[in-house]
Amino acid sequence: MPRLSLPSLLLNSFWTLCLLSSGLPAWALDREVGLANTHHTSWTVLDGAPSRITAMAQTPDGWLWLGAYDGLYRFDGLRFTRVELPRRGMLAHDRIAALGAERDGRLTITYAGFGMSMLHPDGRLEELPDTGPSLGPILSTAIDVDGSIWIGAYSGVHRFDGKRWVPVPFDGVPEAGGMHNMLVDQYGQMWASDR
Repeated sequence: MPRLSLPSLLLNSFWTLCLLSSGLPAWALDREVGLANTHHTSWTVLDGAPSRITAMAQTPDGWLWLGAYDGLYRFDGLRFTRVELPRRGMLAHDRIAALGAERDGRLTITYAGFGMSMLHPDGRLEELPDTGPSLGPILSTAIDVDGSIWIGAYSGVHRFDGKRWVPVPFDGVPEAGGMHNMLVDQYGQMWASDR
Protein backbone atom coordinates (compact mmCIF):
# COMPACT_ATOMS: atom_id res chain seq x y z
CA MET A 1 0.00 0.00 0.00
CA PRO A 2 1.47 3.39 -0.95
CA ARG A 3 2.34 5.73 1.88
CA LEU A 4 1.46 9.38 1.83
CA SER A 5 3.97 11.89 3.01
CA LEU A 6 3.04 14.56 5.52
CA PRO A 7 3.08 17.37 2.90
CA SER A 8 0.74 15.42 0.58
CA LEU A 9 -1.60 14.61 3.51
CA LEU A 10 -1.73 18.27 4.45
CA LEU A 11 -2.36 19.30 0.85
CA ASN A 12 -5.17 16.72 0.47
CA SER A 13 -6.71 17.84 3.77
CA PHE A 14 -6.47 21.48 2.68
CA TRP A 15 -8.31 20.83 -0.60
CA THR A 16 -10.95 18.74 1.15
CA LEU A 17 -11.61 21.54 3.64
CA CYS A 18 -11.74 24.08 0.80
CA LEU A 19 -14.38 22.06 -1.01
CA LEU A 20 -16.44 21.48 2.12
CA SER A 21 -16.34 25.11 3.19
CA SER A 22 -16.82 26.63 -0.26
CA GLY A 23 -20.58 26.72 0.22
CA LEU A 24 -21.33 25.37 -3.22
CA PRO A 25 -25.09 25.28 -3.66
CA ALA A 26 -26.92 22.00 -3.81
CA TRP A 27 -28.73 21.75 -7.11
CA ALA A 28 -32.45 21.05 -6.96
CA LEU A 29 -34.39 19.16 -9.57
CA ASP A 30 -35.09 21.06 -12.75
CA ARG A 31 -38.66 22.40 -12.75
CA GLU A 32 -38.93 21.88 -16.46
CA VAL A 33 -38.53 18.11 -16.08
CA GLY A 34 -42.06 16.77 -15.72
CA LEU A 35 -43.34 13.51 -14.32
CA ALA A 36 -43.45 12.05 -17.83
CA ASN A 37 -39.64 12.41 -17.99
CA THR A 38 -38.96 10.54 -14.74
CA HIS A 39 -39.31 6.87 -13.94
CA HIS A 40 -42.63 6.18 -12.27
CA THR A 41 -45.35 3.56 -12.14
CA SER A 42 -49.06 4.18 -11.93
CA TRP A 43 -51.92 1.90 -10.94
CA THR A 44 -55.58 2.19 -11.82
CA VAL A 45 -58.79 0.45 -10.82
CA LEU A 46 -58.00 -2.12 -13.54
CA ASP A 47 -54.84 -3.01 -11.56
CA GLY A 48 -56.82 -3.40 -8.32
CA ALA A 49 -56.30 0.11 -6.95
CA PRO A 50 -59.28 1.45 -5.00
CA SER A 51 -61.31 4.23 -6.54
CA ARG A 52 -61.93 7.54 -4.80
CA ILE A 53 -58.83 7.51 -2.58
CA THR A 54 -59.17 10.10 0.19
CA ALA A 55 -56.02 9.52 2.28
CA MET A 56 -52.61 7.84 2.16
CA ALA A 57 -50.02 6.99 4.81
CA GLN A 58 -46.97 4.75 5.05
CA THR A 59 -46.15 2.93 8.28
CA PRO A 60 -42.54 2.21 9.30
CA ASP A 61 -42.91 -1.44 8.24
CA GLY A 62 -43.19 -0.23 4.62
CA TRP A 63 -46.90 -0.79 4.02
CA LEU A 64 -48.68 1.93 2.06
CA TRP A 65 -52.19 2.41 3.45
CA LEU A 66 -54.96 3.92 1.37
CA GLY A 67 -58.23 5.26 2.72
CA ALA A 68 -61.12 5.27 0.28
CA TYR A 69 -64.87 5.75 0.26
CA ASP A 70 -65.31 1.99 0.44
CA GLY A 71 -62.77 1.19 3.18
CA LEU A 72 -59.11 0.68 4.05
CA TYR A 73 -56.55 -0.82 1.66
CA ARG A 74 -52.97 -1.98 2.09
CA PHE A 75 -50.46 -1.91 -0.77
CA ASP A 76 -47.24 -3.93 -0.81
CA GLY A 77 -45.83 -2.49 -4.04
CA LEU A 78 -47.54 -5.10 -6.21
CA ARG A 79 -51.05 -5.78 -4.89
CA PHE A 80 -53.83 -3.86 -3.20
CA THR A 81 -55.56 -5.75 -0.40
CA ARG A 82 -58.77 -4.52 1.22
CA VAL A 83 -58.51 -4.70 5.01
CA GLU A 84 -61.78 -5.78 6.56
CA LEU A 85 -62.48 -3.75 9.68
CA PRO A 86 -65.17 -4.81 12.17
CA ARG A 87 -68.37 -2.79 12.32
CA ARG A 88 -68.65 -0.05 14.93
CA GLY A 89 -72.15 -0.50 16.25
CA MET A 90 -74.56 0.04 13.38
CA LEU A 91 -71.91 1.77 11.26
CA ALA A 92 -69.38 0.13 8.98
CA HIS A 93 -65.76 1.20 9.00
CA ASP A 94 -65.78 2.67 5.53
CA ARG A 95 -65.71 6.16 4.02
CA ILE A 96 -62.27 6.98 5.39
CA ALA A 97 -61.42 10.68 5.59
CA ALA A 98 -57.87 10.73 6.99
CA LEU A 99 -55.02 8.39 7.88
CA GLY A 100 -52.02 8.99 10.11
CA ALA A 101 -49.01 6.65 10.21
CA GLU A 102 -47.15 6.78 13.48
CA ARG A 103 -43.52 5.97 14.32
CA ASP A 104 -44.50 2.98 16.45
CA GLY A 105 -46.46 1.37 13.60
CA ARG A 106 -49.93 2.44 14.69
CA LEU A 107 -52.32 3.80 12.07
CA THR A 108 -54.96 6.37 13.00
CA ILE A 109 -58.10 6.06 10.90
CA THR A 110 -60.64 8.86 10.75
CA TYR A 111 -64.03 8.29 9.17
CA ALA A 112 -66.09 10.72 7.10
CA GLY A 113 -68.66 12.27 9.37
CA PHE A 114 -67.47 11.28 12.83
CA GLY A 115 -65.41 8.61 14.53
CA MET A 116 -61.81 7.56 14.83
CA SER A 117 -59.96 4.26 15.33
CA MET A 118 -56.40 3.17 15.97
CA LEU A 119 -55.11 0.13 14.08
CA HIS A 120 -52.27 -1.44 16.06
CA PRO A 121 -49.40 -3.35 14.38
CA ASP A 122 -50.79 -6.63 15.79
CA GLY A 123 -54.06 -6.06 13.85
CA ARG A 124 -56.13 -4.98 16.84
CA LEU A 125 -58.55 -2.13 16.11
CA GLU A 126 -59.12 0.26 19.02
CA GLU A 127 -62.06 2.64 18.94
CA LEU A 128 -61.22 6.09 20.26
CA PRO A 129 -63.87 8.10 22.10
CA ASP A 130 -66.30 9.70 19.73
CA THR A 131 -65.35 13.18 18.73
CA GLY A 132 -69.02 14.03 18.31
CA PRO A 133 -70.64 16.84 16.37
CA SER A 134 -69.22 19.54 18.69
CA LEU A 135 -65.74 19.17 17.17
CA GLY A 136 -66.92 18.74 13.62
CA PRO A 137 -65.35 16.36 11.14
CA ILE A 138 -61.70 15.42 11.77
CA LEU A 139 -59.41 16.62 8.99
CA SER A 140 -56.03 15.39 10.22
CA THR A 141 -54.36 13.40 12.98
CA ALA A 142 -50.93 13.21 14.57
CA ILE A 143 -49.35 11.33 17.45
CA ASP A 144 -46.79 13.18 19.55
CA VAL A 145 -43.46 11.67 20.62
CA ASP A 146 -44.98 10.88 24.04
CA GLY A 147 -47.87 8.96 22.41
CA SER A 148 -50.47 11.73 22.77
CA ILE A 149 -53.13 11.68 20.06
CA TRP A 150 -53.90 15.03 18.41
CA ILE A 151 -56.62 15.87 15.91
CA GLY A 152 -57.19 18.81 13.63
CA ALA A 153 -60.91 19.44 13.24
CA TYR A 154 -63.13 22.24 11.97
CA SER A 155 -63.25 23.49 15.55
CA GLY A 156 -59.43 23.66 15.90
CA VAL A 157 -56.73 21.48 17.45
CA HIS A 158 -57.60 18.96 20.19
CA ARG A 159 -55.56 16.51 22.25
CA PHE A 160 -56.86 13.28 23.74
CA ASP A 161 -56.15 13.18 27.49
CA GLY A 162 -57.10 9.51 27.91
CA LYS A 163 -60.80 10.21 28.46
CA ARG A 164 -61.86 13.15 26.34
CA TRP A 165 -60.73 15.58 23.64
CA VAL A 166 -59.29 18.79 25.09
CA PRO A 167 -59.01 21.93 22.92
CA VAL A 168 -55.45 23.21 22.52
CA PRO A 169 -54.91 26.84 21.48
CA PHE A 170 -52.10 27.44 18.99
CA ASP A 171 -50.51 30.89 18.84
CA GLY A 172 -51.39 32.60 15.60
CA VAL A 173 -53.75 29.84 14.47
CA PRO A 174 -57.49 30.55 14.59
CA GLU A 175 -59.46 28.39 17.01
CA ALA A 176 -62.05 27.60 14.36
CA GLY A 177 -61.91 27.23 10.62
CA GLY A 178 -60.35 23.82 10.25
CA MET A 179 -56.91 22.34 10.80
CA HIS A 180 -56.31 20.59 7.50
CA ASN A 181 -52.81 19.24 8.18
CA MET A 182 -50.87 18.31 11.30
CA LEU A 183 -47.39 16.90 11.60
CA VAL A 184 -44.94 16.09 14.39
CA ASP A 185 -41.43 16.62 13.03
CA GLN A 186 -38.23 14.77 13.92
CA TYR A 187 -37.60 17.24 16.77
CA GLY A 188 -40.98 16.60 18.40
CA GLN A 189 -42.44 19.94 17.30
CA MET A 190 -46.09 20.03 16.24
CA TRP A 191 -46.94 21.76 12.97
CA ALA A 192 -50.53 22.64 12.06
CA SER A 193 -51.98 24.29 8.98
CA ASP A 194 -55.41 25.88 8.64
CA ARG A 195 -55.24 25.84 4.83
